[in-house]
This record gives sequence, structure tokens and C-alpha cells, in this order.
Amino acid sequence: MKRIEYVIAGLLVIIGLACLTTSGSYLMGAGVDAYIMTFLQLCLLLGIPIVVIGIIYFILIRKR
Repeated sequence: MKRIEYVIAGLLVIIGLACLTTSGSYLMGAGVDAYIMTFLQLCLLLGIPIVVIGIIYFILIRKR
């Protein structure tokens, strides 16, 4: 992939996270603190499985 394709993919991921965070923060109440808390929870819930799968992947690659 070219560099511009990585930039476009990254922007789409960021826009998707922002939309998901906005919709989730409306359930908790309006305000910047609700938005930030929702964003941190969302990143934590998405980041933990990615890190675990990445560690398992690298362990399997090293064993081969």
C-alpha cells in the first residue's frame, strides 16, 4: 500500500472512533468529561484484545 492509503485508512479509523464516542457520550450526558470518559473506555476496550492477540501472534511466529 502507498503512504496515502495508510493516511486515508487512519483517518477513517479516527473518524469512526469519534462518531462512536459521540454517540456513547450522549447516553451518559452532555459535556466534555462524558466524552473523554467514553473515549478512554472505548480505547481501553478495543486496545486490550488487540494487544492480547498481538502477543499471541508474536509468540506463535517466534516458535516457528
